[in-house]
Amino acid sequence: MSLFDKVVYHPDTTLVDIGPGLLWDPGVYDQLVPKYHRNVVGATSCPGVGVAGFNLGGGYGNKANQFGLAIDTIKAIEVVLPDGEVRTVSETSGGDIFWALKGGGNNFGIVTKWTMETHPQGDIWFLALNYDQQYFDQVQAAIWAYIQKQVPKSNVETRFEWTPANGNEFKVAAVCHAELFYDGPGPPEDLFKEFLEIPVIVQQKAENGTWKEMMECLPNLRQTYRMGWGSNGTDQPVNDLPDSFRGRYTCVMLSRYTPAFMKWVVELAEEVSKALKSHGGLQFYHNIWPLSPTMFENSPPSAWPHGPDTAFFPLPIRCLWQGKEDDKYWLDTLAAVTEKVRRYAIEQGCTTDGAPVYYNLALDGTDVSLIYRENLPRLVDIRARYDRLGVMNRTGGFRIPLEQPLL
Repeated sequence: MSLFDKVVYHPDTTLVDIGPGLLWDPGVYDQLVPKYHRNVVGATSCPGVGVAGFNLGGGYGNKANQFGLAIDTIKAIEVVLPDGEVRTVSETSGGDIFWALKGGGNNFGIVTKWTMETHPQGDIWFLALNYDQQYFDQVQAAIWAYIQKQVPKSNVETRFEWTPANGNEFKVAAVCHAELFYDGPGPPEDLFKEFLEIPVIVQQKAENGTWKEMMECLPNLRQTYRMGWGSNGTDQPVNDLPDSFRGRYTCVMLSRYTPAFMKWVVELAEEVSKALKSHGGLQFYHNIWPLSPTMFENSPPSAWPHGPDTAFFPLPIRCLWQGKEDDKYWLDTLAAVTEKVRRYAIEQGCTTDGAPVYYNLALDGTDVSLIYRENLPRLVDIRARYDRLGVMNRTGGFRIPLEQPLL
């Protein structure tokens, strides 16, 4: 798939063709933004994320408040179907397979080209901040203040992270990493005021307001969020992860936050992190990432159920550990934590029992019925028509069955 690496922009339609073998960064953004001053809804949480998996699973990024998910901006898909036929499908041609590929995972064919909407991209404002644990309550208050302002061109992600500190004596270091984004040269006055009033350990800014600078500020998949830890006078260096490690994401889907729920989630993460020492843990965090209740108001139908009445967003949870011997402990822990957070979120009115799980952050073993909910029967019918021999069973990901499940 790495040979499918072209980005072709069409000025007459402002659409762009993107090869599935590319990364968003470095890759798509480098070829699109500087030359054409246009951008797409892609991955923005870290460098190194692939286009294909991101689009097949949904695609939350820092522009979700403005444009919805990546799949909401897909206009056509070139796909090799399980029988070998190559087709270009869209809403007006091959609508059922087009609908299924938007969030349906590796179940319906091999995508060889995505055609996506673009939008103008000018200067941006971005600031990454690290806070010490003593200010966690103030950061949560700042998140709550930001939520009340509802500015669609902005985005805030905050990771409350626990990692082993370097040195001879094992201890766990806690840090909150906040990323403040505004899609313009400067945010409205006081939009991020509460964050900027809290003392920081270190901060990084996109000084020249470019998209590339923003992406360069983000830790990669092999780094924790303790960037520049030594700048506050301690002897702690940046804590890069070892070359070899194991890990998983999971998530709980939310429709809103409350101050009480945020506080409870952070306290739970701290409690779980106490096992990092005894079970080879390298990182544990909860990502409090509040998105707008109106982000899906223009979302077209797709395999993953979302729309104006279902504006759910993920609370990502990530754990990394060193050895295979600790797989069972951490996978069981992640499953238990996910369910505990989900149940408390329901109690607090922050989600509903039927919220669809986000494909790209679903924990291993998640039943596909929990991902696709009311859309699963239609997806089963489509797969049975296009993949009667089960060719796509050879691929990874969550498997949509070829037959309707027994009730």
